[in-house]
Parts: sequence; C-alpha cells; structure tokens
Amino acid sequence: MNFYSFITALIIALLFLYFKVEWLGFVFLIIAIIVLLYNPAKKQTKQAWEDLKKAETTHPEVKYDSYVKGFSKQLAEGLIPPAETEYNTKGAIHKTPQMAKNFFLELKEILGMK
Repeated sequence: MNFYSFITALIIALLFLYFKVEWLGFVFLIIAIIVLLYNPAKKQTKQAWEDLKKAETTHPEVKYDSYVKGFSKQLAEGLIPPAETEYNTKGAIHKTPQMAKNFFLELKEILGMK
C-alpha cells in the first residue's frame, strides 16, 4: 500500500472540497482510493495467476452442463428470489478476490490453458 501517496491525495482532495472545487476534489478522492487498493489487488492477482498455473484441466467439456444449470438457476433466483431470501451484502467485499480468482481459474480451464 502506498500509504503516503494515499494521505497526500486525500489531503489534496479535502483542500479542493474546502475551496469549492468539488469535481477536482472527487477526482482526487478516487485517486486516493485507487492508490490505497492498488498494491493489495496486485498481490492477489499475482497469487491468483500462480494458482491458475498449478491447476490442470483434464475434461473441461464435462463442466459445461453444470455451468448451464448453475447459471440458469442463479438467473432464475436473481429475477424471482425465493420467499424470505436474505442477502449478506457485507460479505461481498471480502469474497471479491476469491470470486476473481475462481473466474480466472475457470476461464483458463475452459480455454484449455495450463
């Protein structure tokens, strides 16, 4: 994490917001968030690609049926959720790196890359 860059961008953003240049303040707030998240995302991406290289696919065509069934079930539940469905929206942030890793893993398997 570039902590000093984050603090600098945050201070500049607050100064622009204080001096009523909101659009530039929001730009620096976005830059501050990107600077804060860049290195952890880079490390997790590198780890995901390393895990992806270790995975080998033997029969990726077997998974296609399960993909279609799983996708159609998720789509149906998304459009018409079952009664008394509760969603854990706080857990989505923590699951995002794992979902990205799974996505790239499955993509590599489908494309037959090793």
